[in-house]
Amino acid sequence: MTPQAITHILVVSGSDGVANRLIGNLRNDGMQLRAANASTDQELTTLIKQDQWEILI
Repeated sequence: MTPQAITHILVVSGSDGVANRLIGNLRNDGMQLRAANASTDQELTTLIKQDQWEILI
């Protein structure tokens, strides 16, 4: 079996609960993730500079 690549996902949501449910659902479906949630403009700016995100939701 080939190891699955880790997908880098940045979730922009005012609610940590919504972001955590989305990330949890994706992981439950078998995705290997490195995920973060930005709930403010400042967090979004910081996180965008920290990594190369493949998916922005």
